[in-house]
Amino acid sequence: MRTEYVAAIKDHNHARYNMLVDRPYYAAWALHGSLARVREELTGMGGPAYGESLERFQTKKAAFVMARLNFAVTDWTAYSRVDSAHMPRILNEEQQERYSEQLGSLSSILATYIGCTVDTIK
Repeated sequence: MRTEYVAAIKDHNHARYNMLVDRPYYAAWALHGSLARVREELTGMGGPAYGESLERFQTKKAAFVMARLNFAVTDWTAYSRVDSAHMPRILNEEQQERYSEQLGSLSSILATYIGCTVDTIK
């Protein structure tokens, strides 16, 4: 799917892109990619550039992860909508609610981290 996605985007081919989006597993594929990018950003914190404090670096990185979360939430919403329309469903109501809460709370956790870190930076 990745090859077709890249080709459709690169060629600005709306018809090809729409055909790809209409595939049954597109929503799952897109969600997987979004969550993988968030995970990579969270685990790949790395280290600061020479002369930059670790706190400043991690705060900037957390802010970037928050931006990535917007894509993940959008893809989660699309996946949930597709899953709800199919029988049998992949996720039950309890799982859908739990995952929605976990994904939604991550922004708040990062915002709290950023706020507390900025307060301590001198």
